[in-house]
Amino acid sequence: MKLPIVALVLGALAVASGARAQGLPEQSLWKNSKGSLLLVTKVDEAARSFRGTFVNYAKGYSCEGVPIAVSGSFDGDSVSMVGSFAPCAQTITIWQGTVSGSTLNITFDLRYVDKQYKFQETKGADTFTRQY
Repeated sequence: MKLPIVALVLGALAVASGARAQGLPEQSLWKNSKGSLLLVTKVDEAARSFRGTFVNYAKGYSCEGVPIAVSGSFDGDSVSMVGSFAPCAQTITIWQGTVSGSTLNITFDLRYVDKQYKFQETKGADTFTRQY
């Protein structure tokens, strides 16, 4: 009698832990309202982390069309990630938000050093929609 209950509990735990990454699955492509793309290439469910590529297509920002590596973590529906635009600009961006179904609502914090060597910061919010 105890064995079926243990199997049921373990099965429920496996389904619950697998559900955490289902909102941000490997090889999923996300597009935001400014046309920028996020491709999630690798998800490590045990470490609750992921890697991918971000391509900026927002007007008025450097590095338009340049793919950059991003890495992040997730916990339930919460997502955070960071990317350095060093290939074409001296900026770093931190994104944080939540994923729900095919929508990723996120805030970003872009930081850089200006020509006078002063730290600058640009903050904003955006919504990504899963393309596949």
